[in-house]
Amino acid sequence: MAKDYVFRHREVYKGVSIDVRASTQKELGIKISEKKSRIDRFGRATFTDMTVREWSERWIRTYVDGSATMKTYKDIECRLEKRILPVIGNMKLTAVRPAHCQEIINSMAGYSLDRINKVNNTLYQLFKKAQANWLIERNPAADLSKPKATNGHGRALTPYEQEILVKVCETHEAGDWALMMLYCGLRPGETATVKWCHLKDGAIYIDGTKTKNAKRTVPVPDALYARLDAQRGAPFDYIFKRGGKPLTHCGLTRTWWNIKREMQILAGTKMIRNQLVPPYKIDDKVIAYCCRHTFATELKDAQMPFTIMQELLGHSTGTITDVYLHSTEKSLELARRLLAEHRKEAAPRKGLKGFEDKDLVTSIHAK
Repeated sequence: MAKDYVFRHREVYKGVSIDVRASTQKELGIKISEKKSRIDRFGRATFTDMTVREWSERWIRTYVDGSATMKTYKDIECRLEKRILPVIGNMKLTAVRPAHCQEIINSMAGYSLDRINKVNNTLYQLFKKAQANWLIERNPAADLSKPKATNGHGRALTPYEQEILVKVCETHEAGDWALMMLYCGLRPGETATVKWCHLKDGAIYIDGTKTKNAKRTVPVPDALYARLDAQRGAPFDYIFKRGGKPLTHCGLTRTWWNIKREMQILAGTKMIRNQLVPPYKIDDKVIAYCCRHTFATELKDAQMPFTIMQELLGHSTGTITDVYLHSTEKSLELARRLLAEHRKEAAPRKGLKGFEDKDLVTSIHAK
């Protein structure tokens, strides 16, 4: 049953029609004051005219710019322009319903869970702040369902891809940069922060910012350390640069693209008028981050204790580290050998006669 209000006030304030009802004169005064303050703060478009696009511009300027890194800012801007605004950008903020937001998320079926989560979070934060500023009553992105996604996990480089990369790095001007990711497990963004003072005593200190665990020291292979040491600059100069300037997000992308291009050429990908043409010999999914996954897998193959692997990778939890530990033939063979030994000893004790893999055990002892 609709509530009967005793008092009502209507007026046009700064171009916005105000129609307020209340049970008491005091309540009416408070509501009028609140609505006028919103108009004073956000302008004419606050209630009837403000579109999602208009609010998104104000939101990213007020709540994202200054508090996020440039990379994060650009990522959010990209999500808005490519995923969100084409669908609901011209809608009035107050007209957006959960179904509209669900439409956006559903359109990402088949993408990685990480990308879906990021778009979902951007939607949620966009409307959460609109709600906090009294522009909408409810957050239409508060309870969205996620479509089926790929696992989104990166992969390690194959032995062949590693071989091609190392050969390219021998002569490429950014070769040391790629080798640092491959042999020390740096995230691409972390390579832009390392300075010469961080390289000492055969190791590199990584001033990571992703979590407190991202700050770590990792051993550098002797050959790579010697190559870098021979180029040593001033203590607080950045080790890796592009065009004489510190690496930016765009610089990181362009540098890897250039190395990847050289890998394609070395692997035998054909070129026409200086342009690579399909079929490509190096998988399109080979990205800079694959070097970090390769490093993680190498740690596992070396039977590195899990806690040390977690420390060298700069992970806050072991769950994250698990994502990076890709299966290889070497690790599977090791598992087989250890299980065979265990089963040989345990079978008689457990009464499991014939359970042990006799052929495999015999071949192991023969080795």
